[in-house]
Amino acid sequence: MAQVLHPDGDSVAEALRHAKPSTLTRLVSAYFTHSEETTRLCLLLHRSVHRARAMYHPLHRLLQVLPLNHHLSGSQCDAAFDAFLHFDKFHNPFPPPGSHNFQEMRQCFSQLRHKLNQRLHKSRSRIRLARRATLASALCVVGSTVAIAASAVVIATHALAAIVACPFCTTAAYLPANNNFLTRKEAAHVKQLDAAARGAYVLNNDLDTIDRLVARLYDAVESDRYLIRLGLERGKEVYTVTEVMKQVQRNQVYLMHQLGDLEEHICLCFNAVNRARSLLLQEIHLYQTPSSS
Repeated sequence: MAQVLHPDGDSVAEALRHAKPSTLTRLVSAYFTHSEETTRLCLLLHRSVHRARAMYHPLHRLLQVLPLNHHLSGSQCDAAFDAFLHFDKFHNPFPPPGSHNFQEMRQCFSQLRHKLNQRLHKSRSRIRLARRATLASALCVVGSTVAIAASAVVIATHALAAIVACPFCTTAAYLPANNNFLTRKEAAHVKQLDAAARGAYVLNNDLDTIDRLVARLYDAVESDRYLIRLGLERGKEVYTVTEVMKQVQRNQVYLMHQLGDLEEHICLCFNAVNRARSLLLQEIHLYQTPSSS
């Protein structure tokens, strides 16, 4: 699992040891735990896909050469029966519906996303305040400049007005630069939080899709297992063997499509888990300082 899970458990444990206790930290810690379990389950499902292909390989290879629209010969019937025996040796490679569900994981995602959205709201509020302060400071600079100019025209000899205005202008000029720096920093933080929240949402959808695909594949394999057992019970009866092979052929396209979809979503899930882990680890590092909230 260490080969597919990034950042690894040691990096996560080290970051959490130094993190300030908070609701977000607890949720992120729970996410890291659940994401490891999810990765483990996805690895098992990935192996299930390979076992399913191995299970069906003799049947599907035979379908390429059997003339199912014509009467099967004795040797062809024997070959099909041998493929039935091979298939029947396997258990269903997929877990039954409900035995592997990610409900707890999805609940964790929901809570985490809610907390991240709260963080987003606070960060965006800080950006708005900083921009207002920058605008106000800029207006102060303009106002001070106009006031100084007016004072110079009206009371040219009163240099005190300019002297008094200078510290004000200096302070006002400093604030925009400082606020711009804070705004850029907060904007980068918002981008990171938003990416983490989106990652949690995407991963939640991926898990839901995987759940449904596994349930469909379990049912499809069980249906074929029933057919194969029926064929084995009837012996090498040509009509039964032919009809069983025809039904397996009808199911083949659907089955292979579902296997491909599951494999694709497992890979997407791996990527989503690692991306979310990376972003959340950065978030933990960001809030390790005592001044962070």
